[in-house]
Amino acid sequence: MGLFFDQGNLNQKLEEATVRDHTNMRNWSERRKRRYDRVMNEPLMPKFCTVCFYSMIIATSVMAIFDLYASLTYLSDLGFLHMMRNVSTSAFYGWLLFAVPLIPCCLWQLHKGFSDPYFEKFLLKRNGKPRMPLEKKFRLYTIVAVAGIAVFFFLYLLVRIFL
Repeated sequence: MGLFFDQGNLNQKLEEATVRDHTNMRNWSERRKRRYDRVMNEPLMPKFCTVCFYSMIIATSVMAIFDLYASLTYLSDLGFLHMMRNVSTSAFYGWLLFAVPLIPCCLWQLHKGFSDPYFEKFLLKRNGKPRMPLEKKFRLYTIVAVAGIAVFFFLYLLVRIFL
């Protein structure tokens, strides 16, 4: 019993597979171009400012909590002032690490404005309620960053004076 291939059926299946592969590649290429166009048309500065703002808050709190934990667990014999010095130093430098790039970037974005059509999608939430205006949000980012620098610098100096 031998196997015989039907040449017509084989050619038809090969043609179907080729068409399917070409369609998949064309769809993949079109999706990639759309994604590239979307990314290239989105401004980078607003996302960078948002990431810096949340990173500033999260990193500062994580650094301070870790120093507090380490001082209470492993360095408890060094005393309260040593613990406060470590916590205030970590909090100040952690805040400063993200606040230094955040402040000029927010000020630049406020100066540049939000007139680009990209920003229209941020006017309403999904449920239709209005969001906080972007100008107000970026001013809030700047004020929080500057106020945090002042507070953590004051705490840093206060601990350094009493050591």
